[in-house]
Amino acid sequence: MNYAELVQSVVVLTGRDELVPQIQYAIAKATLKLHSADLWNRDLVEKIVGVPSTFAPRYMIDIRSEFPRFRKIQYLNGYDVTSKTVTCELQQRSPISIGDNYGRIVNQVYYLSGDMITIRSVIALTNVLAGFWALPPVDNANYKSWIADVAPYAIIDEASAEIFGSVGDADEATRRRKMFDGNVALIRVSDIEAAGR
Repeated sequence: MNYAELVQSVVVLTGRDELVPQIQYAIAKATLKLHSADLWNRDLVEKIVGVPSTFAPRYMIDIRSEFPRFRKIQYLNGYDVTSKTVTCELQQRSPISIGDNYGRIVNQVYYLSGDMITIRSVIALTNVLAGFWALPPVDNANYKSWIADVAPYAIIDEASAEIFGSVGDADEATRRRKMFDGNVALIRVSDIEAAGR
């Protein structure tokens, strides 16, 4: 279902055509809520990123500029773009535990700190292959959500609950919000099917 159809469905369901700006906001919020309800396979994005070697063996990646709509990192590996092969596997660590049991800094690791991913690698890197979960674009002009395609009613129910709540119909808002878990379960089936069994 496209964005205009989602908006129209919520308008019809709530009977509140005068609240289109609030409905657009509710659809964006509902879409992000549903995409954030799980780590969906369809939200996993893979990208090759060049890393400057200025401070080798420490490399830095700016999350905001390299990973649009970043939600969570899944993996990061050294990558050779010529041979199209992984050159080294990097392990994710907490920024406070990059040392071993003897206090020595460990290499072949990466960690998130603020808006940066820091990599420590004794193997020289020029590129990394990153897998990360991304949130969908939800602005009016660029709206795109696979959930809107496979389970539009989930977004419509959640957005309608927001609108019913804002106009004082608490009973209908509560009834629609109770559908959330069932809608997520149905989406989960769609996501499993997309990934294969």
